[in-house]
Amino acid sequence: MRYQSDKREGLGALVKAVIESAINNLNGMSDDDQNERNVNLYRQAIDALQSVEELTFTREELLQLSGEIRSLISANTLYNSNRCDRRSSGENDDYDNLIDDLNNDGTDNSNDTNEDDDNISTRVRRVERILDAASDIIEDYCD
Repeated sequence: MRYQSDKREGLGALVKAVIESAINNLNGMSDDDQNERNVNLYRQAIDALQSVEELTFTREELLQLSGEIRSLISANTLYNSNRCDRRSSGENDDYDNLIDDLNNDGTDNSNDTNEDDDNISTRVRRVERILDAASDIIEDYCD
């Protein structure tokens, strides 16, 4: 049993490290004078990621979030590579949708444990949206 507990903590630590890296990247993006028009979006993403960082996840929830975690790892890798142009295109029509995804827009309750037909809790769905939005923001900054 101890091994499983350590393994779950290890997975949680990995997720927290990925989120912390994204927060650091978004902080760097918000400090970039060339992208002042998107600073509020970057700060909203930071706030949303910090709220996720405080959560604990079961192994099953981490498995459900694995695709979004991989996307965030890829976005972080791109940001830290020489392939990142480090300027947002500003042409992303999805910014309004991203803002909705980063904020609790009233369509879910992050403390809700009810599950839908796919057996994924609304809390996991909300975290999926936040991780996806953060990935999209970082990738757009690098395009």
